[in-house]
Amino acid sequence: MGKLTRRSYDDLSYDDLGKIDKHRVRIAARCEEPSHRMISRLEGTVIGEIVFDVYFWLTLMTYVVFRVWTETRTTDDDLSGGKFSSASFYLVFFAGFLLSFLLFYISQNNSRYFEFLADTMFLMGRINDAATLAKTTLPIERARRIVRYLNASHVAAYTGLSASYNKKNFFDPLVQKHALLSNSEYEHITGEMNVEKDGAKPTFELITWVMMDIRAAQKEGHMDSNEALQMRTLVLQLRSRIAKIFILRTAPIPYLFIHCLNLLTAGYLPVFAIVIAVETGGEDNIKWVQELVNAMVMLLQTMFIIGLRIVGQQLSDPYGNDIIDLQIMRYVKIILLGSNAILNAENLTPPSLIEETALMYKSDATKKDILESLVDIIKNEETMNDKMEPMNDNTEITTLLSNKEDQFSLC
Repeated sequence: MGKLTRRSYDDLSYDDLGKIDKHRVRIAARCEEPSHRMISRLEGTVIGEIVFDVYFWLTLMTYVVFRVWTETRTTDDDLSGGKFSSASFYLVFFAGFLLSFLLFYISQNNSRYFEFLADTMFLMGRINDAATLAKTTLPIERARRIVRYLNASHVAAYTGLSASYNKKNFFDPLVQKHALLSNSEYEHITGEMNVEKDGAKPTFELITWVMMDIRAAQKEGHMDSNEALQMRTLVLQLRSRIAKIFILRTAPIPYLFIHCLNLLTAGYLPVFAIVIAVETGGEDNIKWVQELVNAMVMLLQTMFIIGLRIVGQQLSDPYGNDIIDLQIMRYVKIILLGSNAILNAENLTPPSLIEETALMYKSDATKKDILESLVDIIKNEETMNDKMEPMNDNTEITTLLSNKEDQFSLC
């Protein structure tokens, strides 16, 4: 896993956030690498965090100290040969209990992580939906204003949600680069409110502006009641999901559970190291083998317990600067560009029925579908133009269809 940077959050710039997200994409692409190549990497792995964990080094030091004490003690008592068998027996049960504790912790945080991801994707979808509806129902200047406010609320939500994304490196650059707020709007959002410490308030303020704009557009006759209802539904879904994210983030796995987990880890690992250290022994000709095997068992067990705990901790908050956290800067840019692309879509003149059928003839549509469409066109032509005699003879229809097919085959 590992931190992408160990600098202060205040030191991260707008460009740094973009580079971090690109780095996350590269790390995520390594999931399909062969296992032998994957385990040879250190960047972006849990090993980078384990080496900075106090319990890891405390366990290693405990093992080394007791191995030295066991080998240099002056008494003749042999501590190996099952003298600590009862302790080993109880440690096995304790390890199973601790493992179940860790797996539950990871499972809960994993569900929490993907719930946050689903909520983030939901916000992106609602903004694009609202932009599409605004483009097709409202004058372009009003549609752009609504989309501006929605995008600004999206940016403000993440600014107040995580210390990684603050006003200096996230909110201000995006607002200025994409012209999301006018000068007076910006002063109101950042002057009268604190967009960093109270991200929910400016976010809901911007969404309220959108709701008032929808009401004004309906009064002016730009939207009917059904279109206004659809737009309000999309905006309120956006607001409620943002509120859910704020509340859920402040309600992680209970601290009592996490404290108990860390306490059990801190107690188990040193005791495990002591038992392994004093149990190591044997004949002189095989002692080095047992020494190596026991040292490896102690090391793997320590990395296993600490590694699982670290994975659970980093899954608990997907809006930070860990390497597995969500790519917020990338997501926001995707929506900013995508919603503006929707607003810039051109309204082309739709093709005629003949042209549509010709395109269908070029596609993989079945012969039956094409012939049915041609019959509909023929009947429409004779009704509209009244230039054709009624065709009750199947032979005449077949001949006409054959002529039409010859025409379309030249397209």
